[in-house]
Amino acid sequence: MGYTVLSLLLVGLVISDVAFSAVVTIGGIKQDFLAFHNKARAQHVDTGALEWNSDLAKEAETYAVELTNSGKFQHSSSNTRPWSGGVQGENLFTGNSVVFQTQPVSLCMTLWYEEGNRFAFNKAFLYNFKGIGALGHFTAMVWRDTTQVGCGGAYKDTPKGRVTNYVCRYTPQGNIPGNFHKKVMKLKAGFEFPSKDDKSFFKSSGFVKCENAAAWNNYCVNTVAKFPEFCEKYKDSLDGNCDKTCGKC
Repeated sequence: MGYTVLSLLLVGLVISDVAFSAVVTIGGIKQDFLAFHNKARAQHVDTGALEWNSDLAKEAETYAVELTNSGKFQHSSSNTRPWSGGVQGENLFTGNSVVFQTQPVSLCMTLWYEEGNRFAFNKAFLYNFKGIGALGHFTAMVWRDTTQVGCGGAYKDTPKGRVTNYVCRYTPQGNIPGNFHKKVMKLKAGFEFPSKDDKSFFKSSGFVKCENAAAWNNYCVNTVAKFPEFCEKYKDSLDGNCDKTCGKC
């Protein structure tokens, strides 16, 4: 399933292809993605912790870059993500920052997990017939039989801000029709879901700073030259968060 900060996958997102894209290094996001998935799963009965799979993470990163370069926001075809006789599950996130910051993993995970507020556990069998709709990020996160996860990210700067895309892949995959009432377990007593605006449920180090000097050099040459007002307009934000642009790369 996929998100923008302001819209769902069902709405979609098209981004102008005016600048370079670069990866959000897996090493910088692995800890948060794994810890946050397992914090969420630990709130549910009979739901074990996930292990990180580096191959899944690399494939997730590859698709995040593909999405970012294309400006599209859609799930990959299932036949492009085979895994051990089945396919990889997939969650998507996209968000835009007008102050050119890479979106934190905590925001992505909060928006996915808070969907659980609207999951009808006492009528979960109905999802086997009507589909899971806009709650599929949550169910993929906590699917009881899933044991491995790997996530990757990419970003691109446009005149309207920085677009960040995150992709997580799961095995065995979840969201299998006929199993929602058996594989999405209820909350343990005393636990609850975060709200969309909850900034404390998942705590990370915040926005990921700029990386990849070669990519930023390409950005400075090709994009800042087209938009000379860019550096001055966003000087304070860039100085505080992006140390490799506007003459610094």
